[in-house]
Amino acid sequence: MRKFFFVILAIFLFFLSSIIIPAVKVKNDEYYDFLIITPSEFIDGLNPLLEHKFQHGISAKIIDVNDIYQGKFFPVVGRDYPEEIKYFLKDAYEQWGVEYVMLVGSKDEIPVRYVDLCNWDNHYECISELYYADLFDSKGDFCSWDSDNDNVFGGQDMDGMIDEVDFYPDLAIGRILCKTLDEVNIVVDKIIDYENNANGESWFNNVVLCGGDDARLGLREKMFEEWFKRPAEIVWEGEYLGDAVEDIMIGFNPVKVYATGLLKSESKFLSSNNINEAINQGAGFVMFIGHGNYDKAIKTNFPMIKFLWLPFPGGYTTIHSRKLQNQEKLPVVIFGGCNSGDFHAGNSPIAWEFIKNQYGGAIACFAATTGSIMFMSSLVIEAYTPHLILNIFRFYQQGIVTIGDIWQNSIKAYLDDEEAWQLGVQFSLLNWHNDLANYLVMEEWTLFGDPTLKIGGY
Repeated sequence: MRKFFFVILAIFLFFLSSIIIPAVKVKNDEYYDFLIITPSEFIDGLNPLLEHKFQHGISAKIIDVNDIYQGKFFPVVGRDYPEEIKYFLKDAYEQWGVEYVMLVGSKDEIPVRYVDLCNWDNHYECISELYYADLFDSKGDFCSWDSDNDNVFGGQDMDGMIDEVDFYPDLAIGRILCKTLDEVNIVVDKIIDYENNANGESWFNNVVLCGGDDARLGLREKMFEEWFKRPAEIVWEGEYLGDAVEDIMIGFNPVKVYATGLLKSESKFLSSNNINEAINQGAGFVMFIGHGNYDKAIKTNFPMIKFLWLPFPGGYTTIHSRKLQNQEKLPVVIFGGCNSGDFHAGNSPIAWEFIKNQYGGAIACFAATTGSIMFMSSLVIEAYTPHLILNIFRFYQQGIVTIGDIWQNSIKAYLDDEEAWQLGVQFSLLNWHNDLANYLVMEEWTLFGDPTLKIGGY
């Protein structure tokens, strides 16, 4: 009888422990989908976003960047502030289950990693937010991007990469370049209003496509067919890419603002006023394909008059973007030109100007932090920056609606596309005299905005 009593007691204690122990574990452990890293002065402005995310099932936490440096959460590891942040993100990924990270502040407040670029044996640097997202190498070890420990990150020479860099993003990283609490409040209000109210609105079904002729090579574009052993027709690259987006975005209304708009009834002429008018009507997406820079979204050619730059006379610039009045009808904007996301040159590239516009602009942007690359001819859609751009639309149409997931997948798809990669190598050997252009396209591709943003709202 006594033995029977102890058997019953043991069984009772076993079942009791199976009930109690998991409850204690869940209570004590931290799990977050989303981290927001920011200076302390922005925390109050970000708290409403935290509550908003909780309401939509996203567990989030705000981290004062100085708490990372002081080891409040995990032991401090790293040679400098960017590496300390990256090791913190590795710990947060492994111990908290973090998938999305938003960096709030300029390059001085939330430091950046500059990577080495090699072009014609000349070395220069650009900002790469992918550095923070690529936590692990192919073996599952921490990926420092400086495997030879020379303090040059993503080190290159004329023969290719020196440092062992994985490039596959383990996190979705977005940045908002707020300099003041007022800017934080503007962006937070825009995100909350968009996610709560955009769903089902008719304006969202517009996609504004802006482009012209970018190569200016005329019949020489046909030479690519011989060089690369692939069909290569003469096209007006910006408009050709816009038409490719139209083919992908079934169910959307294409609003074409093209250099040939004077000649084609189905498109508007590429002027700054027409661009603003199209955006002010509302759109789910806007794409600019043409030359760009820090304060310019697009500058391209009229196809038959190579010396005529459009929008006339100096392109579509921050001056024009600040006049946008689209209010709550906010698009995701994709910039195909050079340097439109370059926040090394200053804290407010045109990609950020769109987002911080309190009267409209954009809800989020994709842009390059240095010179973007594209082919001349119909090969334009096969590799480099246009490959990433088309994948944004493809993944959205496949049902991926979280913008950080789209950023990650656009990079992964490029890395996994052997034909695109090989074409990129061939062109780089011809144009740069090395094979590194593919790496640049990965490193510079940046998401400005909230990586957990649900495109089209809830």
